[in-house]
Amino acid sequence: VITRFVQSQPHTGYPATERTVVRVLYDAHMLYIGAMCYDSEPEHLTVLSLEQDFPGASTRESDIFGVTLDPFLDRRSAFMFLVNPRGAYRDAQTFNDSRQEDSAWRGVVQIKTLVTDSGWSVELAIPWTTLRFDPAKVDQAWGMNLLRRVRRKNEDAYWAPVDRKDPLHRMSRAGTLVGINGIHAGRNLTVKPFALASRYGAASGVAGGTTAHAGAGAKWGITSGLTLDMTYHTDFSQADVDQEQVN
Repeated sequence: VITRFVQSQPHTGYPATERTVVRVLYDAHMLYIGAMCYDSEPEHLTVLSLEQDFPGASTRESDIFGVTLDPFLDRRSAFMFLVNPRGAYRDAQTFNDSRQEDSAWRGVVQIKTLVTDSGWSVELAIPWTTLRFDPAKVDQAWGMNLLRRVRRKNEDAYWAPVDRKDPLHRMSRAGTLVGINGIHAGRNLTVKPFALASRYGAASGVAGGTTAHAGAGAKWGITSGLTLDMTYHTDFSQADVDQEQVN
Protein backbone atom coordinates (compact mmCIF):
# COMPACT_ATOMS: atom_id res chain seq x y z
CA VAL A 1 0.00 0.00 0.00
CA ILE A 2 1.35 3.43 -1.01
CA THR A 3 0.51 6.21 1.44
CA ARG A 4 3.54 8.51 1.58
CA PHE A 5 3.11 11.55 -0.66
CA VAL A 6 5.44 14.57 -0.55
CA GLN A 7 4.55 18.11 -1.60
CA SER A 8 6.26 19.81 -4.50
CA GLN A 9 4.17 22.91 -3.85
CA PRO A 10 3.31 25.01 -1.98
CA HIS A 11 5.71 23.62 0.68
CA THR A 12 8.35 21.58 -1.14
CA GLY A 13 9.47 18.53 0.81
CA TYR A 14 6.68 18.60 3.39
CA PRO A 15 4.20 15.72 3.76
CA ALA A 16 0.90 16.01 1.89
CA THR A 17 -1.87 17.59 3.95
CA GLU A 18 -4.57 15.18 2.68
CA ARG A 19 -4.12 11.40 2.90
CA THR A 20 -3.94 9.29 -0.27
CA VAL A 21 -3.92 5.48 -0.27
CA VAL A 22 -2.90 3.70 -3.49
CA ARG A 23 -2.81 0.02 -4.39
CA VAL A 24 -1.29 -1.50 -7.55
CA LEU A 25 -2.37 -4.98 -8.68
CA TYR A 26 -2.23 -6.99 -11.89
CA ASP A 27 -3.40 -10.18 -13.56
CA ALA A 28 -2.80 -11.83 -16.93
CA HIS A 29 -4.74 -9.14 -18.79
CA MET A 30 -4.51 -5.79 -17.00
CA LEU A 31 -2.70 -3.50 -14.61
CA TYR A 32 -5.01 -2.12 -11.89
CA ILE A 33 -4.33 1.09 -9.98
CA GLY A 34 -6.75 2.11 -7.25
CA ALA A 35 -6.55 5.23 -5.09
CA MET A 36 -8.59 6.56 -2.21
CA CYS A 37 -8.10 10.31 -2.07
CA TYR A 38 -9.27 11.31 1.39
CA ASP A 39 -10.37 14.92 1.70
CA SER A 40 -11.36 16.91 4.77
CA GLU A 41 -13.67 19.07 2.62
CA PRO A 42 -15.06 16.85 -0.16
CA GLU A 43 -17.81 19.37 -0.87
CA HIS A 44 -15.11 21.75 -2.15
CA LEU A 45 -13.58 19.49 -4.82
CA THR A 46 -12.78 21.43 -7.98
CA VAL A 47 -13.79 20.00 -11.37
CA LEU A 48 -13.66 22.23 -14.46
CA SER A 49 -14.31 19.70 -17.24
CA LEU A 50 -16.17 16.45 -17.88
CA GLU A 51 -14.81 15.82 -21.38
CA GLN A 52 -12.18 13.27 -22.32
CA ASP A 53 -8.73 14.77 -22.93
CA PHE A 54 -9.70 17.97 -21.17
CA PRO A 55 -7.25 20.83 -21.82
CA GLY A 56 -4.06 21.17 -19.84
CA ALA A 57 -5.40 24.31 -18.15
CA SER A 58 -8.27 22.26 -16.71
CA THR A 59 -5.72 19.78 -15.40
CA ARG A 60 -3.87 22.50 -13.51
CA GLU A 61 -7.07 24.05 -12.16
CA SER A 62 -8.80 20.83 -10.98
CA ASP A 63 -8.43 18.19 -8.31
CA ILE A 64 -6.48 15.42 -10.02
CA PHE A 65 -5.05 11.95 -9.48
CA GLY A 66 -2.29 11.19 -11.97
CA VAL A 67 -0.16 8.22 -12.97
CA THR A 68 2.90 7.98 -15.21
CA LEU A 69 4.40 4.66 -16.30
CA ASP A 70 7.78 4.10 -17.96
CA PRO A 71 7.67 0.41 -18.96
CA PHE A 72 11.12 0.39 -20.58
CA LEU A 73 12.70 2.10 -17.57
CA ASP A 74 14.65 4.44 -19.84
CA ARG A 75 13.85 7.34 -17.47
CA ARG A 76 12.86 9.46 -20.48
CA SER A 77 9.49 8.32 -21.85
CA ALA A 78 6.14 7.57 -20.25
CA PHE A 79 2.43 6.88 -20.59
CA MET A 80 0.41 9.39 -18.57
CA PHE A 81 -3.14 9.21 -17.18
CA LEU A 82 -4.80 12.12 -15.34
CA VAL A 83 -8.26 11.71 -13.78
CA ASN A 84 -10.53 14.19 -12.02
CA PRO A 85 -13.11 13.31 -9.32
CA ARG A 86 -15.98 13.10 -11.82
CA GLY A 87 -14.30 10.53 -14.07
CA ALA A 88 -13.02 12.71 -16.90
CA TYR A 89 -9.49 11.82 -17.88
CA ARG A 90 -6.61 12.93 -20.04
CA ASP A 91 -4.02 10.53 -21.46
CA ALA A 92 -0.79 11.21 -23.32
CA GLN A 93 2.66 9.91 -24.15
CA THR A 94 5.73 11.90 -23.20
CA PHE A 95 9.29 11.72 -24.47
CA ASN A 96 12.75 13.14 -23.88
CA ASP A 97 12.19 13.43 -20.12
CA SER A 98 9.00 15.53 -20.40
CA ARG A 99 10.27 17.87 -23.13
CA GLN A 100 7.81 16.43 -25.69
CA GLU A 101 4.19 15.44 -25.14
CA ASP A 102 1.85 13.66 -27.55
CA SER A 103 -1.65 14.42 -26.29
CA ALA A 104 -3.19 12.87 -29.43
CA TRP A 105 -2.31 9.39 -28.16
CA ARG A 106 -5.36 7.31 -27.22
CA GLY A 107 -4.96 4.41 -24.84
CA VAL A 108 -7.63 1.83 -24.06
CA VAL A 109 -8.31 2.18 -20.32
CA GLN A 110 -11.28 1.66 -18.01
CA ILE A 111 -11.77 4.34 -15.35
CA LYS A 112 -14.28 4.66 -12.53
CA THR A 113 -14.50 7.35 -9.85
CA LEU A 114 -16.75 7.94 -6.86
CA VAL A 115 -17.15 10.99 -4.62
CA THR A 116 -18.00 10.15 -0.99
CA ASP A 117 -18.33 12.04 2.27
CA SER A 118 -14.68 11.25 3.05
CA GLY A 119 -13.11 12.18 -0.29
CA TRP A 120 -13.08 10.49 -3.68
CA SER A 121 -11.80 7.27 -5.17
CA VAL A 122 -10.47 6.34 -8.59
CA GLU A 123 -9.80 2.97 -10.20
CA LEU A 124 -7.92 2.43 -13.46
CA ALA A 125 -7.80 -0.86 -15.38
CA ILE A 126 -5.12 -0.65 -18.08
CA PRO A 127 -4.81 -3.58 -20.53
CA TRP A 128 -1.31 -4.79 -21.22
CA THR A 129 -2.01 -4.17 -24.92
CA THR A 130 -2.27 -0.43 -24.17
CA LEU A 131 1.25 -0.31 -22.74
CA ARG A 132 4.46 -1.07 -24.60
CA PHE A 133 7.09 -3.08 -22.72
CA ASP A 134 9.73 -5.75 -23.33
CA PRO A 135 7.87 -9.09 -23.08
CA ALA A 136 11.19 -10.97 -23.09
CA LYS A 137 11.84 -9.80 -19.51
CA VAL A 138 10.33 -12.18 -16.98
CA ASP A 139 10.67 -9.69 -14.11
CA GLN A 140 9.54 -6.22 -15.10
CA ALA A 141 10.88 -3.02 -13.54
CA TRP A 142 9.08 0.16 -14.62
CA GLY A 143 9.44 3.80 -13.83
CA MET A 144 6.37 5.18 -12.07
CA ASN A 145 5.14 8.29 -10.35
CA LEU A 146 1.82 9.27 -8.79
CA LEU A 147 0.30 12.72 -8.32
CA ARG A 148 -2.41 13.99 -5.98
CA ARG A 149 -3.54 17.56 -6.64
CA VAL A 150 -5.75 19.41 -4.15
CA ARG A 151 -6.73 22.51 -6.08
CA ARG A 152 -8.26 24.65 -3.33
CA LYS A 153 -4.94 24.43 -1.46
CA ASN A 154 -2.78 24.83 -4.59
CA GLU A 155 -1.14 21.60 -3.42
CA ASP A 156 0.67 19.08 -5.60
CA ALA A 157 1.99 15.99 -3.81
CA TYR A 158 3.95 13.14 -5.40
CA TRP A 159 4.87 9.58 -4.47
CA ALA A 160 8.42 10.09 -5.81
CA PRO A 161 9.35 13.63 -4.69
CA VAL A 162 10.08 16.16 -7.43
CA ASP A 163 11.11 19.80 -7.48
CA ARG A 164 8.50 22.54 -7.68
CA LYS A 165 9.32 23.16 -11.37
CA ASP A 166 9.07 19.49 -12.43
CA PRO A 167 5.91 17.94 -13.96
CA LEU A 168 4.51 14.49 -13.25
CA HIS A 169 6.14 13.08 -16.40
CA ARG A 170 9.70 14.07 -15.42
CA MET A 171 10.67 10.40 -15.44
CA SER A 172 14.29 10.98 -14.46
CA ARG A 173 12.85 11.80 -11.01
CA ALA A 174 10.32 8.97 -10.90
CA GLY A 175 10.27 5.96 -8.60
CA THR A 176 10.49 2.32 -9.65
CA LEU A 177 7.66 -0.20 -9.77
CA VAL A 178 8.83 -3.78 -9.24
CA GLY A 179 7.12 -7.10 -8.61
CA ILE A 180 5.42 -7.61 -11.97
CA ASN A 181 6.43 -10.83 -13.72
CA GLY A 182 5.24 -13.27 -16.34
CA ILE A 183 3.09 -10.83 -18.33
CA HIS A 184 2.52 -10.82 -22.09
CA ALA A 185 1.37 -8.03 -24.39
CA GLY A 186 -0.92 -10.30 -26.43
CA ARG A 187 -1.80 -9.81 -30.08
CA ASN A 188 -2.23 -6.02 -29.78
CA LEU A 189 -4.57 -5.81 -32.77
CA THR A 190 -7.54 -3.44 -32.99
CA VAL A 191 -10.02 -3.42 -35.89
CA LYS A 192 -12.79 -0.79 -36.24
CA PRO A 193 -15.24 -1.44 -39.09
CA PHE A 194 -17.90 1.04 -40.18
CA ALA A 195 -20.89 1.21 -42.53
CA LEU A 196 -22.82 4.21 -43.85
CA ALA A 197 -26.08 4.21 -45.80
CA SER A 198 -28.41 6.91 -47.11
CA ARG A 199 -31.62 7.16 -49.10
CA TYR A 200 -32.68 10.20 -51.06
CA GLY A 201 -35.61 11.27 -53.19
CA ALA A 202 -36.35 14.07 -55.63
CA ALA A 203 -39.39 15.98 -56.89
CA SER A 204 -40.68 16.53 -60.43
CA GLY A 205 -40.42 12.92 -61.43
CA VAL A 206 -36.64 12.64 -60.90
CA ALA A 207 -35.80 9.23 -59.49
CA GLY A 208 -34.32 8.92 -56.04
CA GLY A 209 -31.85 6.31 -54.87
CA THR A 210 -29.69 4.90 -52.14
CA THR A 211 -25.99 4.90 -51.39
CA ALA A 212 -23.87 2.68 -49.16
CA HIS A 213 -20.30 2.83 -48.00
CA ALA A 214 -18.28 0.51 -45.79
CA GLY A 215 -14.70 0.15 -44.70
CA ALA A 216 -12.43 -0.52 -41.77
CA GLY A 217 -9.42 0.74 -39.89
CA ALA A 218 -6.87 -1.43 -38.12
CA LYS A 219 -3.96 -0.86 -35.76
CA TRP A 220 -1.42 -3.64 -35.18
CA GLY A 221 1.44 -3.48 -32.70
CA ILE A 222 3.99 -5.54 -34.63
CA THR A 223 6.72 -5.11 -32.04
CA SER A 224 7.12 -3.08 -28.86
CA GLY A 225 8.54 -0.23 -30.97
CA LEU A 226 6.65 -0.53 -34.28
CA THR A 227 2.94 0.00 -35.01
CA LEU A 228 1.20 -0.51 -38.33
CA ASP A 229 -1.87 1.62 -39.09
CA MET A 230 -4.09 0.46 -41.95
CA THR A 231 -7.32 1.74 -43.48
CA TYR A 232 -9.64 0.51 -46.23
CA HIS A 233 -12.21 2.92 -47.73
CA THR A 234 -11.44 5.61 -45.21
CA ASP A 235 -14.47 7.23 -43.59
CA PHE A 236 -13.32 10.84 -43.87
CA SER A 237 -16.27 12.05 -41.80
CA GLN A 238 -14.58 10.38 -38.83
CA ALA A 239 -11.02 11.51 -39.60
CA ASP A 240 -9.31 13.59 -36.94
CA VAL A 241 -9.29 17.34 -37.57
CA ASP A 242 -8.38 20.36 -35.51
CA GLN A 243 -10.27 20.33 -32.24
CA GLU A 244 -13.33 22.55 -32.31
CA GLN A 245 -13.19 25.43 -29.86
CA VAL A 246 -16.48 26.82 -28.57
CA ASN A 247 -16.55 30.16 -26.78
